Amino acid sequence: PRVIISLARTVAALAAAALAGEIEYNDMINKAITATRQLAKRQLTWIRSETNAKWFNNEKAGLLEEVLIFLRRNPIFSSNV
Repeated sequence: PRVIISLARTVAALAAAALAGEIEYNDMINKAITATRQLAKRQLTWIRSETNAKWFNNEKAGLLEEVLIFLRRNPIFSSNV
């Protein structure tokens, strides 16, 4: 959550700068896109380091059912699904 708040603040600051005429609109968009990509890269780096992470193929048919079965079979999740 802290990182997302940081991203939101960055984007808000960029928007304020654009509205104040301090930066061009296209520069604001490009910097916001860059900040978002940097966040996504940090998130992927973090999740790849998780040794117990379960990966699912999002292009596979029946993905929802596969995820639900996984959640039901794992005690940490089963009471919530």
